[in-house]
Amino acid sequence: MLLYVTNNLVENGANLDARIFNLHDVFLFTTVFECLLLAVYRLAIPLKRSLDGYFLSLFMLVIAIDCFCLILIWNPELASQSYFGQQVLLYAYTCAELWRGPLFLLYVLSLTQEKLIIQYKHFLHFVWAFIAIALFAVFDVSLDNFKFANGSYQQQLAARLIWYCTILISIAYATYALILVNRYQTKLYTQYSTFSSAQFIWLRVLTSSFMLAWAWSLVTVLSDDLFGSLVGDRIGTAFNYLIFSLINVLILFSLNYTHQMTQVADFELDEPGDNNEEQQLIQIQKLINYALQKDQIYLNANLTIDQLAQFIAQPSKQVSACINQLMQTSFYELINFYRVEHAKTILADNQYSHLTILEVLMESGFNNKSSFHRFFNRFVEMSPTEFRKQYIKSD
Repeated sequence: MLLYVTNNLVENGANLDARIFNLHDVFLFTTVFECLLLAVYRLAIPLKRSLDGYFLSLFMLVIAIDCFCLILIWNPELASQSYFGQQVLLYAYTCAELWRGPLFLLYVLSLTQEKLIIQYKHFLHFVWAFIAIALFAVFDVSLDNFKFANGSYQQQLAARLIWYCTILISIAYATYALILVNRYQTKLYTQYSTFSSAQFIWLRVLTSSFMLAWAWSLVTVLSDDLFGSLVGDRIGTAFNYLIFSLINVLILFSLNYTHQMTQVADFELDEPGDNNEEQQLIQIQKLINYALQKDQIYLNANLTIDQLAQFIAQPSKQVSACINQLMQTSFYELINFYRVEHAKTILADNQYSHLTILEVLMESGFNNKSSFHRFFNRFVEMSPTEFRKQYIKSD
């Protein structure tokens, strides 16, 4: 790709003083960078590796490819008549446009559907891109036909119809994702009356915004056809800023609310109608166990009971009552028990034998030596060093 850019700059006679990229391109480049950064972040950190994380990473990767293709396609300094510039770039852009909708839908499905299992039918959503590429090949449509609506009548018609269908497909997927969010929220409220709606509001706004953004791109194409390229370019420029804003909102949602969407996915809620206090505490215990066992919230060294309550979207008073009455322990005893178990896992793994005890306790959520050694000796009845030696010796 870098070689392609360099070659075209040479072919077009660009000099060192020429301004190759404008402010709009800078926003697209920033969007590409942010998408790649979040995708790598979700995949690189073990705690972030989940089905929704994988789909979010793929969606971000596709958006990055989409925006980068936009830069190459509409920047006149990078125009090329080569096979890559006319066909490969067109195919890559089309795939990104037609895969963004299905990937966003699968991301929402992974957040809202209990124990989502990937099946062959899910891969059928990606067939649209191959159909479009086949039609491009049949009608011999090039990137210039796609951009400027030139060429033969068949080429112009095929290019325009595919472009409109590409946008409409994305809008359809976003619309269905919005329907799924509303259905899931309704289902939870019929089963669990105290469930927080904040994360659903965020996801609904996010989904609606992507639907409107892709609808905006439809307006761009229509304006270009009806009023000329000058009007279409101005509306299209606004689309770049809109996508930039949405990606930042998606990053914020991913970092702050994803855990609340997924924390109810792996256990069954009780039947509606049973709202006595004991039953509510049982429900809260399920949420606490999920937050500790799946989300590993105890790794936050400064975790408080109020933060735990906020994490599972429950009142602090009821969370405290659940821990004290139902779980028969205190908040710090419970949290430090999980931290010690996490430390035991690290100490017993030869892969982490190079870590010092200080590094182990920091990785486990403790923030000082005295607390770590006190709780480790209490729960394990030996020191961390003795535990590590015993495991290595028995191995």
